[in-house]
Amino acid sequence: MKILLDTHILIYTSTNMLGQARSALVDDARNSVYISEISLWEISKLTELGRIAPAESLQSYLRKIESHPRYKVIGLSSHILAEIPALSQKMHKDLADQILAATALSLGAKLMTDDGRLRALDFLECL
Repeated sequence: MKILLDTHILIYTSTNMLGQARSALVDDARNSVYISEISLWEISKLTELGRIAPAESLQSYLRKIESHPRYKVIGLSSHILAEIPALSQKMHKDLADQILAATALSLGAKLMTDDGRLRALDFLECL
């Protein structure tokens, strides 16, 4: 299965706060686990705003995510970004969430999220 982690789920994985069932999915080598570049940006902003405080420098924290052997970081490609105008008509206006949705759809992945607004979208498969 292809799984795209949303930003908060990504943070939970690095702080051992992810539930057992979800951790098992992320750890299962049969699954492909993806991270969107927008999540790295969101982590930077959350740190800037004081909403999270990584135990190490922000740069080290982000590098650790990028080099994690289970994660593949997906860039903001023209294919993904071209989906944004259509998604804007179908969902809330949070650009990061739109990019996450577009990335999941582009990959054919399920989005692992606790965000109720994303989970409510009928065109997006969520875990």
